[in-house]
Amino acid sequence: MGGQALGSVVWALVAGAVGAQVAPLAGAGLLVLCAVTVRWWPLHPATGRLDRTPVSYLPEPAPAFEPLPVDGPVQVVKTYRVPKENVPRFLDAMERVGRSRRRTGAMRWDLHCDSTDTDSYVEEFLVLSREEHLRQHSDRLTGADRGYEEAAEALVEGPPQVQHLFPPGSG
Repeated sequence: MGGQALGSVVWALVAGAVGAQVAPLAGAGLLVLCAVTVRWWPLHPATGRLDRTPVSYLPEPAPAFEPLPVDGPVQVVKTYRVPKENVPRFLDAMERVGRSRRRTGAMRWDLHCDSTDTDSYVEEFLVLSREEHLRQHSDRLTGADRGYEEAAEALVEGPPQVQHLFPPGSG
């Protein structure tokens, strides 16, 4: 949380010691050095094993009315039926799905259990606009994201029910 403030102090000290013209060059040199080392030392060890191949596997939403690209925010609601014996593994799988949703553009992501039907789980995520949500479908998903969703959906009964909710007056 204080990285930017601490970095400002450090670079102020560096600039004071070596001069205001040399400090930005030193920073640029460090950035290049870090970029080169990522090939051998990834930021997180698991990132080297992820399938980062771009994929487009989600069906296009078929709305009853045609929202404008700027219409939003879009609330996507997916309802899953999860047998009790699969719940712990489903929750673990959905944690990865949630990270994927946020990485690909969701402003918020939540998973809820229905208190009146404990086999029903509701995933909700909010995307800024219809255009942003369509980018999630076509441009931002990777093979790893697909694997996360497939792992979660392998634990449910039947396909999830999906809703795309727009503010009143959209389109």
